[in-house]
Amino acid sequence: MDKKAAKIIGISTGTIVILLLIAIGLMFGRKGRVGKFPLKGWEIVKVKYDDLIYEKKDGTWYLTFPHLYRVDSTKMQEKLNILKDFRIGEFIDRGNLGDYGLDKEHRSKLVAYIKKGDSLIFYLGKNGPVSLSFYLTMDTVNVYLGYGFRTPLFPKNEQVLLDKNVYEFTSVDSMKVYKNDKLLKRYRDTTYTKELSNFLPRLRAYEILWDIKDIKPVYTVKVYTPMGEFEDRIAPDTKNKNDYIVLRDSVGLRIPGFRIKRYLNPPDSRKIRTVD
Repeated sequence: MDKKAAKIIGISTGTIVILLLIAIGLMFGRKGRVGKFPLKGWEIVKVKYDDLIYEKKDGTWYLTFPHLYRVDSTKMQEKLNILKDFRIGEFIDRGNLGDYGLDKEHRSKLVAYIKKGDSLIFYLGKNGPVSLSFYLTMDTVNVYLGYGFRTPLFPKNEQVLLDKNVYEFTSVDSMKVYKNDKLLKRYRDTTYTKELSNFLPRLRAYEILWDIKDIKPVYTVKVYTPMGEFEDRIAPDTKNKNDYIVLRDSVGLRIPGFRIKRYLNPPDSRKIRTVD
């Protein structure tokens, strides 16, 4: 065998070895199995995205760090569907992480935890050259092009995915409103409770407040529904004077005042049948 042929065989063998290593890198991550669609078919029960942690507990998703609160199930499922359907595409580069936004200062770390106990770690960088593409690495060495979404996948603002529904019942039987422990009115009127049934379940908060220790309630609202009794303590928002804060255990829900004010201040008794 002449030197030229040996050289060609050597180059070909080297190329095959490199391609095999790339394939193995795609097939096996640090933990768990990875393929072209690395999360396809897996049930994801926990997601860590930079400093935010989302966990599934008893069938419901929660933000568990840096705070604890229920997540909007529809929005979270959209994110999970994207994760399960994204794919790892072609090899782009080795090293040079900074060119793709994958250096430590700029990349996002995504860890997907699987029900059976495995986890997969992805580092996400800049968006790629085509629609719904981005650069990623799993070993912080090899750079690949991923397909299926634009980064960042999870919003940096923890408020975006939280469930901001104030009430969950479907209908209202009656309601009591107290101001400074004094009963204002008890409503038990077919027309009015029907209006409450349509209005209150659609009421959404602007944001979830974490530090409410110094807020003292002015109003107490008791809503009686077929699902049981709901009681909320409510205070005017001193920082946003047109709004109110519904106090719930360890959090506060900031709600628009123009939507709730009528229910805190009873309407003209001559226009509605009430029971004290």
